[in-house]
Amino acid sequence: MDLVTGIFPVLSGDTGISVLLGNGDGTFQPPVNYAPGSSGVATVADVNGDGNEDLLALYGDSVGVLLGNGDGTFQAAMNYNAGGGGPISIATGDVNQDGKLDVLVSNPCGSCASPNIGNLGVLLGAGDGSFNTAQTYEAVGFRSSWMLAAGDFNGDGKPDVALSITCIDNLCQSGGVNVFLNVAKPPDFSLTLSSFAPSVIGSGESAGSTVTVGAVDNFSGSIALSCSVKPSTGLSPACALSSSSATAGTAVTLTVQAPVSSGSLRPQLGYGVANLFWVPAIGIVLSSMTSSWKRRGRERGSTIGRVVLVGMLLGGLSMPTGCGDSSSSGGKGSASTTYTVTVGGTDSSGSLKHSAQATIMVE
Repeated sequence: MDLVTGIFPVLSGDTGISVLLGNGDGTFQPPVNYAPGSSGVATVADVNGDGNEDLLALYGDSVGVLLGNGDGTFQAAMNYNAGGGGPISIATGDVNQDGKLDVLVSNPCGSCASPNIGNLGVLLGAGDGSFNTAQTYEAVGFRSSWMLAAGDFNGDGKPDVALSITCIDNLCQSGGVNVFLNVAKPPDFSLTLSSFAPSVIGSGESAGSTVTVGAVDNFSGSIALSCSVKPSTGLSPACALSSSSATAGTAVTLTVQAPVSSGSLRPQLGYGVANLFWVPAIGIVLSSMTSSWKRRGRERGSTIGRVVLVGMLLGGLSMPTGCGDSSSSGGKGSASTTYTVTVGGTDSSGSLKHSAQATIMVE
């Protein structure tokens, strides 16, 4: 264990933060000083997620962030406005539940135009050691906003803040505590799916739609995407996404394609004029057989022959000249089916899942 302590201007007039690395036996190495000019108030936390403890120190009206190198030394401070004047106390916590540490500071004066009214400053972390502009919450009391503490005071799993105040009113007969309950919603994402264009497709044809991922309550991160089609049969269209993942604010193209039906590969020619070619052929055969019947004088054979020829004639005229299926006309037919296409999205933790749907008609 190491020791971090503030330097206060009691004798030397210097201020800052001293770091004393531990020897492991209860003794410490000589102090190394950081954050000169700071108030001497600091806390330690890993604000950039690299596994190294970082140092956060308070200055006149700002928060200094000194990223740790992992060997007990720290980089130069990056300063962020605290949201008020003269910050006195500092703490960290994930107040918006996005997995990134945020900074909480107490400011005895909010704008310092009203020096007796303080506030709570909240700097949301970006996860890389940087922070957003402070959001402020005015304290209730007189000469307020001194020491603060963060904790889950109402058991809802979110960090709340308790802020001490010197006087509960301008008579200053007693002090008190302000409690700020955390009402932030956890980050989330939205998923939308546009209508297909075209809305009706035939054999072998395709249609497109746009999948859009949106951020809700400061959501950031990648969303894994998938698609499916219902009802699922051998004739269902296939779906495909231009990308299997997306981030908030980006769009992905969804494509569905109908399978090529067997009927469209064997177009039917119909019964029309082509069947007339049977007529001269039957006439030639009929003339030949009639001559044979006369020579042989077989009336019985003549009767049987006529029956056979009439059957051939009717069969030829009724037979389709093409090789197609009589129940299909190829391309789009009168029968159609409506399919529901679903796109699902899941965040990297697997805890957030949303879906969107659109319909497509296949003829």
